Amino acid sequence: MKIKNIPLIALLLISISLSAQDDKKHFQLKLYSGLQLDQTTLTNYSPASLSTYTVDNKYFYLSKFSPAFAFLGKTGNYQEIELTNLSWSDTQRKASLQNNSSTTIIQEGNNLYSFSMGMKYKYAFALFKSKNWKIKPLIAPGILMNWTYNLYLPTNAIAFSTHDNTISSFLQIEPGFDWNVYKNAFVHFSLPISLCKAQMQNSVIDNPSTQNQSAESYSLTIFPNNFQVKLGIGYRI
Repeated sequence: MKIKNIPLIALLLISISLSAQDDKKHFQLKLYSGLQLDQTTLTNYSPASLSTYTVDNKYFYLSKFSPAFAFLGKTGNYQEIELTNLSWSDTQRKASLQNNSSTTIIQEGNNLYSFSMGMKYKYAFALFKSKNWKIKPLIAPGILMNWTYNLYLPTNAIAFSTHDNTISSFLQIEPGFDWNVYKNAFVHFSLPISLCKAQMQNSVIDNPSTQNQSAESYSLTIFPNNFQVKLGIGYRI
């Protein structure tokens, strides 16, 4: 064998090796939805009246569709980034009064503009890797971040416009499984469990006669009342 042919043979072997590796699936595309239950408590203390005002809210709803992208490792584990809670809304509210002269007087009202988005990162550990099962159990620790912005614009001159920002972060553990239904297509099922929740909220009242009145609140909750049943479909590419 001539020495000058060795580089050509090495290049050919590298090409064959890369082609064999490309046959493996390295990525996953997913689309999630599911049922979700959120329970929140808002508490405001008034120093003037020495009283505490508490509001309890419970929400049970079908969560919005969330796209996700995952990178598969050689051991069957994968890292995933999910775009969650993406929404925008424009709500108009008006209360009016009509007197005997058929004159309509607007008592109160506002326009509410709301925008929210979130992102979740998780690292999924594949369980029973040596088993060639269609159903592949997994457990995935992760971090979920949510941001919500609300803008209230009053329709009368009595009230002032306000806006608030809320940032929430969740430390989660997510047991579940992927079920291979056809070639590279699969169904995902999991139960995200929130271990703790940290939240920061900032509210500002736009009062032109004085300095803007702002208030900030911080909270840390261990095992918050946030439950979810997560369903998804995916495809390996």
